[in-house]
Amino acid sequence: MGSLAGVFWLISVVGSLIDELLGEHTPFTLEGAALGGLVLFAVVGVLIAWRWEGIGGTMEVIGGIGLSTFAYLTAGSNKVFAMSVSGLPFLVSGVLLLISRRMSTRRSPPKKAEVGKT
Repeated sequence: MGSLAGVFWLISVVGSLIDELLGEHTPFTLEGAALGGLVLFAVVGVLIAWRWEGIGGTMEVIGGIGLSTFAYLTAGSNKVFAMSVSGLPFLVSGVLLLISRRMSTRRSPPKKAEVGKT
């Protein structure tokens, strides 16, 4: 889920960046830079989560909360929809990764004496 949201947001941000660089009608704004930074943070969290679930999951949760807050503050109407589309996929993915990490670390490895026994 986080990977799909990451790909969607990367395409959106890269397209917007290309439009800002090549187009004359859309100036650089602080709002756009903040959105790009939040998306980049969340997407880097997705990538890191492939190797380190805990760090990546935490980054995704923080990025999801940040994107949802940003959507709430900037959306004119349908704030709940804007929040759920922008930050919720990262938030859910991050929480699931953190739950998975916690469950996998709770399992204790077999003792050395029990390894060879049947």
